[in-house]
Amino acid sequence: MIPSDRNLTPLVPEDRFLPKDQRSTSSLQTDFIDTRMDAIEGEVTAVEERDIVTDVSVSSECLAEVMKDLNLDSVGNCGPVDNEADKKKEEEEEPIPEGDPGMVDLEWDFFIKMKDQPNTVVASYLPELRRRYKVTERRSKATEKLLIDLHPANRSNAEDRQEILGELLDKIEQALDIIDEHENRTIPFGHRAHLEARLLQSMNTMLDGIHRIVAKFDVIGEDRDAANNEREGLRYEIRFLDMMYTEIHECFLKSFLEMEW
Repeated sequence: MIPSDRNLTPLVPEDRFLPKDQRSTSSLQTDFIDTRMDAIEGEVTAVEERDIVTDVSVSSECLAEVMKDLNLDSVGNCGPVDNEADKKKEEEEEPIPEGDPGMVDLEWDFFIKMKDQPNTVVASYLPELRRRYKVTERRSKATEKLLIDLHPANRSNAEDRQEILGELLDKIEQALDIIDEHENRTIPFGHRAHLEARLLQSMNTMLDGIHRIVAKFDVIGEDRDAANNEREGLRYEIRFLDMMYTEIHECFLKSFLEMEW
C-alpha cells in the first residue's frame, strides 16, 4: 500500500525561512548541514585548482623532455636543434693513431696465422689490430653516407638496389659488434688475433664490393634483370656472412671456455 503524502516527512522544514528564534531544531540542523556542505565544496574546489596548477607544471617539464627527445624547437618545428654542436663533435672525433711502420702493411693472413702463437709473441701486434678496427669502423660510416647520398627515386630500380646494399652494410657492421662483445673476455692472444683479423678482412672485402657497385651505379639503370642478378649475388654474400659470423662467435666462446676449435 502506497503511503499518503500527508504521512511523509517534508525534506525541508516548513519554518526554515522564519527568524532563528522562531524556528524548530530540525530547521536549524538543516542550516548547519548546508553551511558545512558549502565549506566542504569550497575546500574541494581549492584542492582541485591546486592540483590543476601542479599538473600543468609537471606537464610542461615532460613536454620539454619530449620535445628534446623528438628534436623539436620551442614552436614544435622538427629540425636539428644542436646542429652546430653535432658538427663540432664530429670534427673533434678522436683521431686514429698512426700505426707502427713495420706493421701497417702486413697482410691479413699474417694475423690469421697467429692462432697458435704464444701471448708473448702476439701481444705487440694487438694494437695494430685495434687501429685497423677503428679504420674499418670509420670506413663503414663513410660507406653508409655514400649510400644515403645516392638519393634514388621512389619505387625505382635504383631504390631497390640501394635497399639491398644497405642490408649488406648492416650485416657487415655486425662484425664490429662481435669484436666488441668479446673484447674484455680472457682468451689467448693468438686466438683473438686470428678471429679479429678474419672479421676485419671480411668487412673490408665487402666494403670494397659496395664501393665498386656505387662507382658504377648508373650503369644498370632500370634494367630489372640486371638488378635482380645483382640482388641475388648480394643475398648470397649476406648468407655467407651470417654463417661465418656464427662460426667466429662460437670460436670466441670456446676460446673463453678453454675448449678446442
